[in-house]
Amino acid sequence: MTNEPGFPHRTISGWISDFSSIPRLEPWPSITLDLQMEQDLDEAISLAESAKYTGIILWGLLAGRSWAPFLPQTVDNDRRERVKTLLEAVRSRGLKAIMGLGLYSWGFDAIIASSPAVDGGAPDKMCGSRPESWEWMRRVVDYIFDEFNPDGVSMQSSDQGRCPCDACQEVSSVEYHARINDQVAGYIRSRWPEKLIEVSTWGMDLGNPDDLPFVQQMSAHADILNDFNNSSARRGRDCRKAMIAALPVAFGTEQGWWVDPPPFWDRLKWFLPFSLSNVPYWRELHDDGGRAIQRYILPIVNPGAEVGYRFDGLMLADLSQDPQHVLAGVLDEVFEPASSAALQGLLDIWQGVENGFLNEMPHPEDPRIVRSSEVHYTVPAPSYPLANRPEYLLRMKSEGLSRYQAALNHALAVAQTIRPELRVKPKALRLEQAIRNALGDVGWVQTWKALS
Repeated sequence: MTNEPGFPHRTISGWISDFSSIPRLEPWPSITLDLQMEQDLDEAISLAESAKYTGIILWGLLAGRSWAPFLPQTVDNDRRERVKTLLEAVRSRGLKAIMGLGLYSWGFDAIIASSPAVDGGAPDKMCGSRPESWEWMRRVVDYIFDEFNPDGVSMQSSDQGRCPCDACQEVSSVEYHARINDQVAGYIRSRWPEKLIEVSTWGMDLGNPDDLPFVQQMSAHADILNDFNNSSARRGRDCRKAMIAALPVAFGTEQGWWVDPPPFWDRLKWFLPFSLSNVPYWRELHDDGGRAIQRYILPIVNPGAEVGYRFDGLMLADLSQDPQHVLAGVLDEVFEPASSAALQGLLDIWQGVENGFLNEMPHPEDPRIVRSSEVHYTVPAPSYPLANRPEYLLRMKSEGLSRYQAALNHALAVAQTIRPELRVKPKALRLEQAIRNALGDVGWVQTWKALS
């Protein structure tokens, strides 16, 4: 391992709707690519450059759940040109333009419905044991690289599980996904050897040391293995460290604590400004030999999300920095406070709310996703009031809610006090609104719990 002060691979990832500054009311995953979406993506790309990220992984540029059986019909001419322009905008800022690629799932619903030869008994997953499925997978890979020429792909085979047929079920889950990833990565490497290949393990568990040969197989032709939920450390850091040493690729995980709001929520509905709490996790991963972090996007119109976006990129580039100093620099750039007292007030808000939330979480030292709501994964379209239910707060105990509420109340009072000294007024006002909206949800949940 080299002695870089940070992670060589620092990527932003998400469905394009996750970048949206306005609610997207379509069924998930929304892949609308209109003028507003292009503007939001362009702003995120610009910030990614200044925050020292190395690449952006975009899902939903071409397809959501269904490639057209005649692949070129998946996108019309207008969208095709928009996508090419967007990829070039990423490259022009010195970043790698990477496409999300589902392997045998994510995009194949229509193909499965029209092709019995690839149907192993699941409507959203091609059979991994049939040669006809590989032919379809190969066609998709050819279409993406021949038509759009991205700098690489981030591959997911396991997010939706695996084919349930008898032939596929004869092997273990990790062995099944190792075979699929090795097959596709090997093909890409043979035809486009310069492209970046990331294997993302959404849905897999790498926590069993006996599975190491399969993990080595799935990463043999890749550049990065992203153990998205840090499952390799389930039995302790020593297990993860041993796995990293045995792999030929840059090993990484997701960024630590992060919030996952539905794309149809008001973009100021929450305020969970994770920043400093993730630094110890990053440093441990780096010390163990990790060299990649994949950070999931949030709409940067939310001030907590924008500050985290900037902070994470800068820290991940050089972990030897003082995180408090980096956070202060980011807050200074975002809000332009006119005095040191105002800057200190912003620091108090960020640290106070982060600590107020995490201090009530079980195992705060074990970072993970805070899923705001599962509704957008399970219903055809947003429906009020279920769609707006803050499930992440419902899962908290009453004492934890009260402490988080106290931290938010204090943050709002500070924000109102320092507002005259924040030169970027729109962001100052959005900060207050996000805190108010979070307080409103906390109050609603407390009332609901009291009545139940």
